[in-house]
Amino acid sequence: MSKKRKKYTRDFNIHPSWNKDKKHSKETKLKMSIAKKGCIPWNKGKKMPEETKLKISKSRMGIPAWNKGFRYPEDVKRILRKIAKELRAK
Repeated sequence: MSKKRKKYTRDFNIHPSWNKDKKHSKETKLKMSIAKKGCIPWNKGKKMPEETKLKISKSRMGIPAWNKGFRYPEDVKRILRKIAKELRAK
């Protein structure tokens, strides 16, 4: 791109993020956690209109679930069978 910017270009996100590949320290995570304690979510108690629910439902039609076709490894299957057997025995 030339030095003179075009009027309608979208090059506002050309710089990499300042924290890319950096992790928060345990101390920082604790500070952030404490800061958020007691805060009420912005959407708590708000009801979604039926019209909106229908729009979301229609937009998701035909899209398979995220876990459709997921296969567990054999060792995990054995563990799950064992747990299920124990639960049925109760």
